[in-house]
Amino acid sequence: MAKRFIKIFLAGAFLTAAGAMFWWVLAVPGVLLLLLGLISFILFSFQNKNLLREKSRVQEIIRESDKKTGLISATGKNREVGNCSFTVLLENHVKKEQAGDSREGSHNRISNQHGLSIYLEKLGLNFLMDTGPDATAFNNARALGIDITRIQGVFISHGHFDHGGGLDYFLKNNRQAPVYLSEKAIKEEYYAKVAGVIKRELSLDHYLLDEHPDRFVFIKEFTEIAPGVWVIPAMDQHHPLPSGNRMLYRKTTRGLEQDDFDHEQALVIKQEEGLVVYSGCCHNGVLNVMDTVKKHFPGEKVKAILGGFHLYNPVLLKMEEKKEEVSSLGKRLNEKEFEKCFTGHCTGGEAYSILEEELGDRLVYFYTGASFKL
Repeated sequence: MAKRFIKIFLAGAFLTAAGAMFWWVLAVPGVLLLLLGLISFILFSFQNKNLLREKSRVQEIIRESDKKTGLISATGKNREVGNCSFTVLLENHVKKEQAGDSREGSHNRISNQHGLSIYLEKLGLNFLMDTGPDATAFNNARALGIDITRIQGVFISHGHFDHGGGLDYFLKNNRQAPVYLSEKAIKEEYYAKVAGVIKRELSLDHYLLDEHPDRFVFIKEFTEIAPGVWVIPAMDQHHPLPSGNRMLYRKTTRGLEQDDFDHEQALVIKQEEGLVVYSGCCHNGVLNVMDTVKKHFPGEKVKAILGGFHLYNPVLLKMEEKKEEVSSLGKRLNEKEFEKCFTGHCTGGEAYSILEEELGDRLVYFYTGASFKL
């Protein structure tokens, strides 16, 4: 990103100088490019400052999370394996001691990236919850001793590339696992807008439907996709949705409209000890997700919740909600019946710290390479 801004700035400086020396017509676009480069550089500096602050904050959170019961940093040798175990193949952050380029095949180094992918092992079932934006999660899997060709199914939580962009790589390297998702998640187009102007596409790769038509299973109703593994296709919306959703749009025949996230689904793993709930970003709001789960599983205990809460702005790299709103969410969550909440990705470090003030040890930060049993 920095290189792009520098190129714009240098191009503007060159055209301005050329215009002053040879041809004045070049000076006008030159000055405009120069200003654009300068503004971009200022924005980049602001983002970089926020990014460094976020990285430092999350590294401290990771150190604290490692002290909480049941969370370890996985390697190919000590990864958790049990009746129901989880390994985070990709999240925005990685423990500093494990950071590296997983493409090199090292069993000690893994890469982080904005996105989410979690590997589930449950009594002989090997399952993947989201893929992240590219092949990074699968390079990490190899470094952690996980064979992706043995994965028996993939759940895509919603239609954004940071959760399903790795499907192309996965489908080419795993020849049998079905992909469970909403039909709208892969057939429709999704965008982010900043200040109502800058547009960035977030969609999944539509061409995959043509290349692998027999691999996609569209979930339209409450469905058991594997023994003890259920998908809830739609969330009730009785509580407010995250403020960050206002930047997110879907393409319709009338143009871009606010995304209502009816393409977001939740995965529920049913165990004797209780339910484990996964919702990639909780764009529908974590309180709405939990209420919807209780509606489908009346009387069942929720053992754990996994997923991001969409409280972090990935463009401006800062918390999206007001502090009092996050604190209120923590209080409401603390009233819910569950044992643990594993979160990260779009929750953000600042929001996590505020939630932890209310939830204490019930809240755990998961990160790239984290492994735990439930």
